[in-house]
Amino acid sequence: SPAGVTLNEGLSWKDMCKSSLTLFEQVKNECWFDPMESLEDTEEVRHLPLSGHLCFKTGEVYELTGSAESALNSYMDAANFYRIACGDDNMYVASVLHRMGLVCSGTEDSEYHALGYFNESLSIRKSLLGGNDLLVADTLYASAVVLSRLNRYEASMERYHEALRIQMAASQDSNEVARTLSGMGMCHCSHRAFSL
Repeated sequence: SPAGVTLNEGLSWKDMCKSSLTLFEQVKNECWFDPMESLEDTEEVRHLPLSGHLCFKTGEVYELTGSAESALNSYMDAANFYRIACGDDNMYVASVLHRMGLVCSGTEDSEYHALGYFNESLSIRKSLLGGNDLLVADTLYASAVVLSRLNRYEASMERYHEALRIQMAASQDSNEVARTLSGMGMCHCSHRAFSL
């Protein structure tokens, strides 16, 4: 624990995040794959997924501290490591891209970036999982929210309907179904107000 802090006093949220980042950096120093090295010239290929995981977790901590730019940089590094380790289209990359879309959707004037990340994630998830998986529905819903903010009513409603179809097949009384129905109502209401 940091100097002067006892276990009984605990750590502040900010101190916990700083400690996490310090620990990630220490682990990174022990087992980091240098992407500038050729894969044939190194024994460190086994560390590629771990490097990706570290970058992903670092991004999550940056997100918790409100540092969207640092989070996006860490997530981009994670996606690159996962692509090197597992190929371009894999579930790790799809999850990172989805997360990057969420970060951008919460950042002012980044809706088009968010939509790009969601579309890429959606493409990978559909190709690997098919069109009826709840992860596909999550990305459909998130991208529908962004499309609605961009005043693209028809495209937004199309994705909301597709997400709802998948969610209803899994459970008709889930929180996800309620959230999607609420999003559809808000999208419809804002479209009517926008077109008046």
